[in-house]
Amino acid sequence: MPLEAPTKNDRPGIKVNNRVVNDIENFNSPPVKLTQTVLWFPDRTANIDQARSAIVTEVGDRAISVAILYPGVLEVYPHTGVRHRSDPDKAVIDEMGNGVWDYVDDGRDSLNPAASPVAHLMDELVSLKSRVTELEAALTAPSK
Repeated sequence: MPLEAPTKNDRPGIKVNNRVVNDIENFNSPPVKLTQTVLWFPDRTANIDQARSAIVTEVGDRAISVAILYPGVLEVYPHTGVRHRSDPDKAVIDEMGNGVWDYVDDGRDSLNPAASPVAHLMDELVSLKSRVTELEAALTAPSK
């Protein structure tokens, strides 16, 4: 008797209101735009030594298409069905063999957004805005 492939309901998940909800169904890929430069990795280990620059050529709900750039090569290598490295559906990533993507080091750390330099700058901006508001209030307050 042949083995049957597992269905989505066979995958582990948590129960909410007597319905199994799992990480795979609820995963939302991080935002990415056409022509954005990303890092492409040949597998989900995302070894930085194997990273290549890639340009996003198509954006889907769970995967993107990229044109991979190799050093010293004038051609690009297209890959479709590339998922983000934090996608929990590891079996599909391994089976498809299209690699994974992540942001280029531009201050966004998709696995730890709080550690990002951008997050620190945003905190400083909020603090400065609060101080400016206080100063404006002090300057416009009626004198006693």
